[in-house]
Amino acid sequence: IQIGNVVANNTDNQGSRLTSSFQSGTVTIGGTNPLSVSLSKTVDASKSFAYCNFQMNNSAADRATTCQIASNGASVVIQSGNSGSGTVVNWYVVEFSTGAFVQRGSNSLLAAESTKTITLSQSVDLSRSFIIAYSRTVNTNSTIDEQRTLRYRFLTTSSIEIVRNENGIVTDFE
Repeated sequence: IQIGNVVANNTDNQGSRLTSSFQSGTVTIGGTNPLSVSLSKTVDASKSFAYCNFQMNNSAADRATTCQIASNGASVVIQSGNSGSGTVVNWYVVEFSTGAFVQRGSNSLLAAESTKTITLSQSVDLSRSFIIAYSRTVNTNSTIDEQRTLRYRFLTTSSIEIVRNENGIVTDFE
């Protein structure tokens, strides 16, 4: 049996996975730390994440900056180790409409710790999950980057491992 040409239409019944609520901006950190930047539209914090990059005006380790969506979804909270004065931060917020769940938190590695395991509030599918993480310190020494730089990985479906090569300072991470 031979069948002629067949025309098939594929219709997405879920719509776009991203909402139109992609927001971004640039701020220069001054004396306020942490700095809360209001979003033009509140997002659902359980389906949204923030991404930031920053440009420092000197090499002090305390200029490293973290950002996170506030739990109410109305702002991005940007924080440097100390004042971070003069650090330019570009921030981006993405909100998913369906099919995504975001878990967030903050913690610290103490000066004597080189590793820490964080238990997630909900298990994840490792084939469909990724980590966005940042670290900061209040230490101003410009030669201690290896103590502030952390590696993050899923240890299991319900835990994340945080590791650094050299301990010695308190390092906050989000």
